[in-house]
Amino acid sequence: MTALRRLGVISISAAEEPEDSPTQSMRTVYHACLRCPIDETGERADTDLELDDPCGENKKTVINEAKDILYAQGYNRVLLKMGRTQWECALRSTPKREAMRANADLAAIEKEKQETLARHHRRNGLRRARRWRVVASAMADPSPSSIQCFFAKWKELTGHRHKANDPYVLAILAEGKTTLMNHLVALAKRNGWEYGATYDGGTGAFSDILYVDTPLGQASFHFRSYGSETLTLAKIPRYRGRWSGLSNTTEILIKLFEPGVIEGCERPV
Repeated sequence: MTALRRLGVISISAAEEPEDSPTQSMRTVYHACLRCPIDETGERADTDLELDDPCGENKKTVINEAKDILYAQGYNRVLLKMGRTQWECALRSTPKREAMRANADLAAIEKEKQETLARHHRRNGLRRARRWRVVASAMADPSPSSIQCFFAKWKELTGHRHKANDPYVLAILAEGKTTLMNHLVALAKRNGWEYGATYDGGTGAFSDILYVDTPLGQASFHFRSYGSETLTLAKIPRYRGRWSGLSNTTEILIKLFEPGVIEGCERPV
C-alpha cells in the first residue's frame, strides 16, 4: 500500500510562450512544480520523489492534475503556492484519484520486486565469482578434479551448445585458462616436450592455437594473440607438428595431473 505522507507542495508559476501559429502571438502557460518530501517532516528537499511536473494553459486543470499526482503518491494534504500567496488544503478522495493510487501501489510493488531480484542476482553473482575464482586460481597447480571442474564449466559457457550466459564467470575462467596454458608451457620448457603455437586460419578472436605434446598425448588450446591472454604465450615458438585430430585435451590433462604421473618431471618454480 502507498505510504501516507503528511504534506506535498505545489508551486504554480506562469510564463508567456509564443503560440505555434503564423501570427506568433503569446500565450500564458502555467507550470506546477511538485515538491514531494519522502520524510515525515518534509524539510529535506534531497529526499523528494521524482515526479513529472504538469503544465498547461488552464490554471485550474494544471492544479487539479498536480493534486491528482500527489494523492496517488500518498499525500492527503497539499500546500499551494502562487507568487506571494499560499494556502493549505486537504486532498479529497475521488474515483480517479483512488484508481491512480491503486496503480501507484502496483507500480511500487513491482519496483520493490525488481529491486529484490536485483539484490539476489548480485549476491548470487558474488557467490559464483568466489567459487570459480578458486577453481581458476587452482590452474597454477592443477589436480584431476580441478581440471574436470574447470573444463565442465568452460564448456557450459563457451561450447557450441552452451546453455549458460555468465560473462563475469567467463572472464574469471579465461584468466584460469591462461594460467593453465602458461603452466603447461613452463612444464614443456623444463622437460623438453614439443610445444608451440600456430594459426588455424579462422576469422574469430581465438584463431591461434597452443599445442603441447605431453607424455600422454597432445593438449591444445585456442587463444587470443593479443590482450591479457597473451602473457608469456607471446614468446612461444611456432609449432612444428600437426594437430592430432583428437579433441581430448581434458582427458589428457586429467591423467597427466594424476598423483605420480609427472612427479619425475621438473615442475615450474
